[in-house]
Amino acid sequence: MTQIFPLPLIASFPPDLYNGLRDGSGHLQIQSITDIYTVIANIIEILLSLIAVLAVIFVIYAGIQYITSSGDPAKTATAKATITNAVVGIILSAGAYLIVDFLARRF
Repeated sequence: MTQIFPLPLIASFPPDLYNGLRDGSGHLQIQSITDIYTVIANIIEILLSLIAVLAVIFVIYAGIQYITSSGDPAKTATAKATITNAVVGIILSAGAYLIVDFLARRF
């Protein structure tokens, strides 16, 4: 059976707040300031993941608005603007997620 939607984000959602700070037995090991930075980066990744999910919900909501607008130009324009804003939100949150992930792995 092939996977139709193989996204690593879904497999690891929700992200672990202490990702990378546990020893082999699963105990939390915070020993320096860089470990605190890791916790902060994990918090940011969790928030960005939630923002992305919220943006997808807005796209779905705007799609329903567009479908039910019945050709009303004002409702159609509102739905298109909501879709545009949600897509921009998805792009920005994905970019911010990549930047935070890159910086967290570097430092």
